[in-house]
Amino acid sequence: MTNNFDPERWYENEYSAIEVLHKKGKLTDLDFDKARSDLLNRYEEMISRSRRNDGISGSINRDSCHNSFHHLFSLNRYYKC
Repeated sequence: MTNNFDPERWYENEYSAIEVLHKKGKLTDLDFDKARSDLLNRYEEMISRSRRNDGISGSINRDSCHNSFHHLFSLNRYYKC
C-alpha cells in the first residue's frame, strides 16, 4: 500500500489556517505563537515517526494510531470562528 500523505503540505495547510485566523483577529499574538509552536512540534513528531517506520511492515499499534489522529485534529481548538 502506498502512503500518499505529504507532511510538508499538511504543515503548510495547517500553518495557513492559523495564519488566517490570526490575521482575522481570531487568535491573539500569544495564541498564534503557541499554535505555531504546537504545529511545528506535531510536524517534527510526524517526520520522526515516518523515518522510524520507513520500510517497516506489520500490525498497526492502535494507541499510536489514535495519538496520530488526535494530533492531526487537535488544531480544532484554535478554530473559534
